[in-house]
Amino acid sequence: MTEGFDLPDLGCIVLARPTKSFGLYLQMIGRGLRTAENKPDCIILDHAGAVYQHGLPHDQIMWTLDVDKRAENITQAERKAKVGSDAMCDCPKCGALRVRGMGCDACGWEPQRRGSGIDFADGDLIAIDAPASNAPASQMERARFYSELLCHQDALGYKRGWAAHKFKDKFGSFPPWAWNDLERIEPSVITLRWIRSRNIAYAKRATFSGAGHGTAA
Repeated sequence: MTEGFDLPDLGCIVLARPTKSFGLYLQMIGRGLRTAENKPDCIILDHAGAVYQHGLPHDQIMWTLDVDKRAENITQAERKAKVGSDAMCDCPKCGALRVRGMGCDACGWEPQRRGSGIDFADGDLIAIDAPASNAPASQMERARFYSELLCHQDALGYKRGWAAHKFKDKFGSFPPWAWNDLERIEPSVITLRWIRSRNIAYAKRATFSGAGHGTAA
């Protein structure tokens, strides 16, 4: 039922046949575009791909009375010029036809811009509050570090000499004996991180050394 069929209450059109004729396409969908009382819309089910070729029913049409020219869907022509021949696609949310790159008129879905790649470079991780300089620690900095170790030793009940051995682990030599009388200073975050790293390293060495021992049957 194409031209000459008039039923304004019609609310669904099924395009079951392809056509290259733009005029015939408009006549087919026009059967359901008549207004009627209590008629909210018209559903067009395109099984022939006519909408992809000829455009949407509400596109702007350039009409002509010239016998040598035909009506043209200028909106669809602009889409194809900008996007390409594949200018139409389905909405991923509701399945309705939409213009590629544009939002969906049926449900309001909007395409999201894809994030761009992030450049990265290899590097070493360091504590942001740790000094980046490789300069040797001063006598005052060493004394403060040992005071923090002594405070940690006393707080956790470690044996006497634990702090001295940790000091040697870091600087390669034992601290002066007189430094045992230094005022205890609460360990800084950097010092606590260093202690934790040495404990982890010690635990790994102990696990590795014990892994090679077994009991002969």
